[in-house]
Amino acid sequence: MAEDLHWPTLEDAHAGDWALPGAAAECLEAIVRARRSVRGFLPRPVAEETLRAAFQVAQAAPSNCNVQPWRVYVASGDSRDRIRAALLQVAGQPGRPDFDRGADFKDEYRRHQVECAVALYKELGVERRDVEGRKRAFLRNYELFDAPHVAFI
Repeated sequence: MAEDLHWPTLEDAHAGDWALPGAAAECLEAIVRARRSVRGFLPRPVAEETLRAAFQVAQAAPSNCNVQPWRVYVASGDSRDRIRAALLQVAGQPGRPDFDRGADFKDEYRRHQVECAVALYKELGVERRDVEGRKRAFLRNYELFDAPHVAFI
């Protein structure tokens, strides 16, 4: 892409007119619209160079005061397997989160949450009254959806 994607400075007289160039805007839209939540992975590991490149791009994401305070830790192989086993041992037990996840969803957000859950369980072939099926679907989270890597931020 040969277009210049630099952001204008505040002193730039035309800063208010700046827009993402057409090709970049189309690419960004395609990426955003293609986004999906994946709940099943191939067992094939991702090359370390590919993981590093993805995290390097992600490092450019905006953050408060532009400090990008995150650190990413990736577990693969035996480490990932030990984490998965430990998670499965405590699955379903009351947790002790180290952060406040905020209030429960309300109104339209709660409706959307329920609609998404209904669609997911329908796709999985799990009916509302299928307690064992719902439990198996819940445990997939702790099984890391069979992903060959798990990232902690």
